[in-house]
Amino acid sequence: MNTLRLVAGSIVVYAIVACGSAATGPSFVENGPLDASPPRPFDAASMVGAVRDALANPVHEASAQALAPVVATETCNQTGQAGGTTVFYAEHAFPGRTANQLAGVQTLLTGSDVPGYTQSQGLASVRDGYAAVYCSAGSSGAITSVTFILPQ
Repeated sequence: MNTLRLVAGSIVVYAIVACGSAATGPSFVENGPLDASPPRPFDAASMVGAVRDALANPVHEASAQALAPVVATETCNQTGQAGGTTVFYAEHAFPGRTANQLAGVQTLLTGSDVPGYTQSQGLASVRDGYAAVYCSAGSSGAITSVTFILPQ
């Protein structure tokens, strides 16, 4: 009961302040200077309408649903040269995303060099539009694929 009173009281105070500032605030003439007319009187009908609207639909556009992350699995089939050695890596394209936006990407590697583990987390290298994860040097790597997970 006390919570309801607190909420209702807060709404009433908000409505009074909103109506009061709207009734006495300055107004502008279209493409012109500040209107120097005297402030309008307090309007009780506006306050009642604001309270009614706030109580009827206090948060009409809010959504608490989280956006699903972007999830993509890539095989370790990309190759490049590093110090004369062929390296294998997995790469995923994220069109329109900057490197800063991709800094939050998480990676789950399938395969592991640790006995008894089949998956591990890895560190992604990022650039505008792409994220990549090193898999192995040579063709005998334990990492076979990488799942990229980008929170929204």
